[in-house]
Amino acid sequence: MRRALILVAAVLVVLVTAASPLGAAPPPDVQAIVISGLLRRTDFPAGWQTTSRASSPDFAKLGVACRPLVAALNQRVDRATSNGFIQDGAQRADNTVVLFPTPTDAEALFAALQRPVTLACYRRAAQVSVAQSSAKSTVRFRVVSIAPISVAPAGAESLGLEATVRATKAGQSQLLYEDAVFVRVGRAATSFDFVDTAASPNGSFTPQIQAVVGRIQAAE
Repeated sequence: MRRALILVAAVLVVLVTAASPLGAAPPPDVQAIVISGLLRRTDFPAGWQTTSRASSPDFAKLGVACRPLVAALNQRVDRATSNGFIQDGAQRADNTVVLFPTPTDAEALFAALQRPVTLACYRRAAQVSVAQSSAKSTVRFRVVSIAPISVAPAGAESLGLEATVRATKAGQSQLLYEDAVFVRVGRAATSFDFVDTAASPNGSFTPQIQAVVGRIQAAE
């Protein structure tokens, strides 16, 4: 059942897939800011391993509820995503960084994230994600709930969402918890994706979040 954690680890992260493709390659100084904010293997204790990052749904194709979020993300000038990191098949983490022309554009993204309609967007994305995961596995997934959660203060602004997913195989079931933590730092925004079999896994990753925030602040 631990394998189920890996398969479902892309319900909430949206900062890459929700927006249209970028045009010309950003200048090196812009790319440097974005790359500085990616999680690294050295951000984690011994025992963590690098793995491929799970894919997530294309929010631009998920209907009206996702349009405010997609519109805000389309103002970005660059974005990048980290590798996935996993520990003993029981915890998973990765993140995405998006850079905007101005801090005001990053603030607009956070305004969109807090709109009630965006929660409906996430619900739809979660349903699509678990359906795709179920199709690839003998494990069956069902979204139990998606709701805002409290997260530790970080950067200029931070907020979070948690998806609870039930994985079932051969009559046995396990709840999986995926937290999306969004942090704004100047004109950058980063979304962290944390998955565990224990509720509110984001609380275990404060050092990693603060390390990323510090690197972005130094790069800007």
